[in-house]
Amino acid sequence: MVVALVLVSFLVTGQHWFFGPVIVLLVLGFSTKSYTQGVPQYYAVIMMDNFFGGGRQRVVFQGVHLKLPWESPQLDEYGQINFINLRTETKGVIENETYPTKDGQVVATYVFTMKINTRDNAAENVLLWASYDSPAVLTVLRALVSRTFSSYCQTRLTDDLINMDNEAINDNAFPQESFVGLKTSTARKL
Repeated sequence: MVVALVLVSFLVTGQHWFFGPVIVLLVLGFSTKSYTQGVPQYYAVIMMDNFFGGGRQRVVFQGVHLKLPWESPQLDEYGQINFINLRTETKGVIENETYPTKDGQVVATYVFTMKINTRDNAAENVLLWASYDSPAVLTVLRALVSRTFSSYCQTRLTDDLINMDNEAINDNAFPQESFVGLKTSTARKL
């Protein structure tokens, strides 16, 4: 495309070699929107491949990125570019849930959060996050947190659970660097 613009500008301007490159730079400068995609800070955009493979997708993060002629950004239901907020957290509350312990039962209330992991396989995680509906994620997350917390409670004594602070419960119930974090939890004997 650039070579064609140089040739056309040279033909138009004749022997004046200086005007050809100036015209090319002006045309490229005014048409950057057609071959680049800008993404604001803390956002990502999924670029859809409309020609090769039909369903191929790639994720671009903040900044200005080259866009291939057959690529287009994923659009939302209103026809606008679907910017994915990387700071979004899915939050949920589980209140007065009863869990068995070694010596009885405990009733717990807790708030949990989940957000996109942008440290490991960021592009893959953004694609996965964007493919799910928020209420569906919340339903599955609630079940996962409840099951994990129940397994943890079964290995502890009731008084130990009641006396633990939130950070200790988080570290012990969700030991790996987890995508789930209990923001607050309260426990009492049943």
